[in-house]
Amino acid sequence: MAQMQVKKKSAIWSSIVEFTVLLMIVFLIRTMGFGLYQVPTGSMETTMLVGERFFADKFTYFIKKPQDNDIIAFNDPGFIYADNKIVSLFQQYVWGPSNWTKRVIGMPGDHIRGMIEDDKPVIYRNEKKLDEPYLNKYPLIHVWKHDPEMLREQIETELEGVFRRSGQFDETVINRIMIQKWGETSTYRSYDPEVSFAQQPFYRIIPDRIIRGPLGKPELKEPEKPTYPPPDAR
Repeated sequence: MAQMQVKKKSAIWSSIVEFTVLLMIVFLIRTMGFGLYQVPTGSMETTMLVGERFFADKFTYFIKKPQDNDIIAFNDPGFIYADNKIVSLFQQYVWGPSNWTKRVIGMPGDHIRGMIEDDKPVIYRNEKKLDEPYLNKYPLIHVWKHDPEMLREQIETELEGVFRRSGQFDETVINRIMIQKWGETSTYRSYDPEVSFAQQPFYRIIPDRIIRGPLGKPELKEPEKPTYPPPDAR
């Protein structure tokens, strides 16, 4: 009987050791080998799309520096880590800051200058204009992230008491609140106007979720353009 208990304890201890070793291996791979990331914003469209997941090779940058035009993933540089070293280590490698996905356009020591030419943003590196064929050339279409009718029903439910007291349903109030919530409930996605909604090459565009202007046309805008000071102000 005693021998069986010893064997049982030995098996449990062996399982704990194996599990611990497995966790250490996974941690090392996650820390120094590869990382699984998700694209958070549309700044890399149309090279990478919002929500896409990708594996990033970390090991390569232990033996060489990033090069121009590399696409890299890194932690939010503005994230404030905990003072506790163990917690800080956990935040850095396991769960902490959001990840940014960007393209390298300059190395330490390079002089980068951005400006608008022909109403388009351009970048000069060391006074040489960069060729950037990867920039998004498509307009952005304004769409609801979720079903707008569900949002309307949610707002109506939240204001039910107000409407009950006033004795009338105010459509203007509903529309105003929906507009205020646009930043939370709507977004812009790259859109090819030469292709039908059903055959869009980048995102699945649901016609009922398209936000339209006063004339019923989809709201479109050009990709964001940075603003630079005029040459005489630099």
